[in-house]
Amino acid sequence: MNQHAHLPKAGIITSHYYFIKTNYGSLLQNFALQRYLEKMGLFPFLIRQEEISQPISFREKIKFYLLHPLQLFRRLFQKPAREAEEKAQRIARFNREHPRPFESFISKHLNTTPITYDRVTLREHPPEADVTWRAATKYGPLMILTNC
Repeated sequence: MNQHAHLPKAGIITSHYYFIKTNYGSLLQNFALQRYLEKMGLFPFLIRQEEISQPISFREKIKFYLLHPLQLFRRLFQKPAREAEEKAQRIARFNREHPRPFESFISKHLNTTPITYDRVTLREHPPEADVTWRAATKYGPLMILTNC
């Protein structure tokens, strides 16, 4: 970060860092955003944060199951614990057999905070930035939070 000390800093917050480490689309989207912001004269960096689960309201659950009735059937009549365990085992086996270089790509090509924040630490002691970008999620639109 020292060679970019004179540039305005732009922190980027994603839904959570886990997706960047495991999903090609999320990783490439963050990479492209950082390159774009660099061309705009900013020093962009990804703010690492642990997964933040948002509680789903009863109304949101009803809406989901009305739109996806098969999911309701699966939830009611299948063995969710066994299914989840089998899925976790399949994913672990696939990841062992097909290693993906996410971490090495991130360390080579993305600017990131040196630590991973939890919700409280991020709120109370955010990283130093002139502007912070939060992408659109199902919980709200794109926000640009200036740190003035």
